[in-house]
Amino acid sequence: SLAGDLDAARALVDLLGNAVWGARVWLGPVELVNQSSQSPEPVLQRLPPLDASLVVSGPSGELLVNARAALALVAIGVNWVAAAHSSTLPVVSIVSGDTQCRIGIRQGGGTGEPLAVARWRIIEPTMACLAVAARAIGANVESTENTRDFAVTWTDSAFDRAEQPARRIRRVCSN
Repeated sequence: SLAGDLDAARALVDLLGNAVWGARVWLGPVELVNQSSQSPEPVLQRLPPLDASLVVSGPSGELLVNARAALALVAIGVNWVAAAHSSTLPVVSIVSGDTQCRIGIRQGGGTGEPLAVARWRIIEPTMACLAVAARAIGANVESTENTRDFAVTWTDSAFDRAEQPARRIRRVCSN
């Protein structure tokens, strides 16, 4: 419907605005994914959230992100993957290493913690907007159309594996 497409377009504009101008905070990737159950569209807020599964591997760390923009990236990724395969649950995996954190989304094939994700309407410019929003918050988006895999990766200054606030403050101030 036209009204639904306009709501989706408004949500994308909000996503871009939050990514570019929104305040950034340090947030753990598991906390980020677990908070992705709130939809920005009033019509979609009345629908039950999408069911997914969460798998975490590697040491924890924190991401320097605008929380609203990062939450939207994850939720839209889950919706994009789920749209192609309604018979299996999307699996959201968080993999952290020494220099990066990757939140990947793929269809089925794994078990993990239950996860509820907000519904988002996917319209034509959605994937292009995601790429721009990701760059604005220090991340990179990868998507594969034929397999419907999706990932958001944070590296270097946007990811900190250390638990040392002084190091984090120095790094933020030097950027």
